[in-house]
Amino acid sequence: MVDINKSYEDMMQEDTTTTFRIPKPLQISDRPTMDASSALARLQDEDFIENLRDYYTYRDGATGVNARGITKFAEADSADILEYFYNDRTWRNYNTASMTTELIGINMMDNERVRQFAEINEVYKNLPNFWDDPNRSFGSWLYDFGGALLVDPVNVVGFGAGKAAATVAYREALKKALRGKMANEVTEQTLKKAQLEANKAGFKSAIKRGALYEGLASGGITGVQDALLQHTALTSNVQDEFSFKRLGMATAFGTGLGTVFGGAFGYGSFRFNLAKQRKNSFKNLKDIHDYGFDTNTGDQLFVDLTKPAKGKNLYQNKTAEQVANIKRYTEIRARGFDEQLEELDKIIMARTPDELGKPPKELINFGRLVDDEDDIDKVFQNASKVVAVHSEDEEILKIRKKLIEEGNVKSHPIWRNEEVAMSSTRRIVKIAKRLNKKAHILHITTKEEVDFLSQNKGLITFEITPQHLTIYSPDCYNKLGTYAQMNPPIRDKSHYDRLWYAVRNNYNDTIGSDHAPHLKINKEKKYPSSPSGMPGVQTLLPVMLNHVNEGKLNLSQLMKLICENPVKIFGIQNKGYIKKGFDADFTIVDLNKEIEIKNENIQSKCGWSPFDGEKFKGCPIATIVNGEIKMKFGKLIESPNGKPIIFN
Repeated sequence: MVDINKSYEDMMQEDTTTTFRIPKPLQISDRPTMDASSALARLQDEDFIENLRDYYTYRDGATGVNARGITKFAEADSADILEYFYNDRTWRNYNTASMTTELIGINMMDNERVRQFAEINEVYKNLPNFWDDPNRSFGSWLYDFGGALLVDPVNVVGFGAGKAAATVAYREALKKALRGKMANEVTEQTLKKAQLEANKAGFKSAIKRGALYEGLASGGITGVQDALLQHTALTSNVQDEFSFKRLGMATAFGTGLGTVFGGAFGYGSFRFNLAKQRKNSFKNLKDIHDYGFDTNTGDQLFVDLTKPAKGKNLYQNKTAEQVANIKRYTEIRARGFDEQLEELDKIIMARTPDELGKPPKELINFGRLVDDEDDIDKVFQNASKVVAVHSEDEEILKIRKKLIEEGNVKSHPIWRNEEVAMSSTRRIVKIAKRLNKKAHILHITTKEEVDFLSQNKGLITFEITPQHLTIYSPDCYNKLGTYAQMNPPIRDKSHYDRLWYAVRNNYNDTIGSDHAPHLKINKEKKYPSSPSGMPGVQTLLPVMLNHVNEGKLNLSQLMKLICENPVKIFGIQNKGYIKKGFDADFTIVDLNKEIEIKNENIQSKCGWSPFDGEKFKGCPIATIVNGEIKMKFGKLIESPNGKPIIFN
């Protein structure tokens, strides 16, 4: 045992075989208050260097290991000892685990070691920042400070908060994206879209949660640590009285630092876990298809996609009837389309006469389960040319039919929403690419399709109508009622704007009329009994020429969209250009002539136009077919002389 009341000289004379040197008692209480200059001066004091060497030898053994590497204290020079000191004190002050470990160890030290630790900590605390400290570079400070913070276990709080926010955000976004859709319509595009929605909805929450939780944790721990440090300083005469001001500042600093890093870690964890959840959802989607769960809707699909259990059997938690239906569907699906039709016939023939007038439950169930993708496959497989497709998903339409409001045509675009179109378009593109066949998607109406198809050009081309480039909801329904009803529907201005974005950037390939001349008597029926469609052949050119005059596109673009591109896409011979040897089919227009479209001037037997009463600048004044004038100044000339179109 060492008598710490003896002087240093007496101890050294009395016992020269001591395994380690007890440092001089530090008369800290007799010193003036330490400041930056006195702290720097202390670093140059050989006694202080030896105190450091003794303290670290006592605490860490003969060899110390920290972020800077390995230091053998007996062999280390002053520079090595100071480097170890800077790294150690930075970690002990900014890493809660290291600080806590040391404070616990202090309680096991004798008074002299406590006094020694107190001075070491006091010197470090009063050193100037790295800009003014000649012994330390910014790089070394950043290395020590950053390392201490990055591996701080308190940051687990921020990571955990970010993960929780990501989980909640992704599941809610996915649930929203999948609501009302069938599992076989859920693709990687759908999941990517859900991730974007989750990222938008959740990143603020992740930052907020990470900052809040880690800030509170870090502030609390920092406060406790400062209280313990002050206690140590009081017991070792480094400090005269407990400072609540210092405690508050330390707590505030810890809270602020924790808030900053908690927010950053929360967001980092959020992004990582969001990507991880999407990856798991992709895997689960494949499993869902493999198990024949194509008709799963709503919450069950949501659970299957977002709560993957390792080795989970997707038949789990299903009733016996559900399992039987799934197995039956899988069996029918494997037979091929023709045999599926045979199964359908059997169901119909098995019904009694009195059942035939009622909604056949079996038939309805069968119809919901049978996927017509095989039939679509057959069309593409047997196509020698481009396949033109009206792209709306009938299965989703059946599911969403409950959204129809009788007598309210404004529910039409709600029923036939964006996903009805997008789901079908995704499927067509997938099949076309898989079979290396060309597809032309008719009358695109959604911004989602514009973005998707613009990234899938080559085999895929698409059309936009003048109607969707001229009117938008809800204005069109307020003005025209059921006359504005068409499939796909007229949508809101955000879709209208995106369609024009496609035109301006030459994403779409054609402008088509989508001519559907339903009689007034039918169009005026109560929705949804009213048929969908508008006449468009006669009005296509004046409507689009007006857009040319408005500067929305140029005449050259319009010629390509309505003349040249259709010929290229469908392989039509001798059409689309004014060339020698080509059919003399062309229209003469007056770009400055203004006309008013009126129902009574519509040549189609339907006798109406959605543009009735509207004025347009630019109109055709003559049409030549096969070299003969067939329209002049808005009047048809009899004796048609058309001939069959020849394809390449």
